[in-house]
Amino acid sequence: MEEEVYTPGTDNPAYVLASWLKAVQDLYGQYDQLSTYIQQLKTNKQAVGTDPLITLQITLQTEFERLLQEMDQLTTLPGRSVDENYQKLLDHTTRLKYLSEQVKTKLGAKRKF
Repeated sequence: MEEEVYTPGTDNPAYVLASWLKAVQDLYGQYDQLSTYIQQLKTNKQAVGTDPLITLQITLQTEFERLLQEMDQLTTLPGRSVDENYQKLLDHTTRLKYLSEQVKTKLGAKRKF
């Protein structure tokens, strides 16, 4: 995962926010597809608790919770600068894109079989 650094005066805050929102949307869509696929496996009695896709689903749930907690802190922690908040959004965007790619890769590999 390549980390981006927010550069005040150079980076457009609206772009940073739009990129973060798109990454959230993309990952949510991937999570929805993953959940649907897992539900189909469970319905057909093909999924077991140790299936890597179920593990990935749990990881995503944990990450969503962690990211939401961090986003809550952006507005509640005193002393944080706006620049630090934009950097946190960039960090989240990088993480969200990485997780989305993980879902695409692992789900795509499972669907081929």
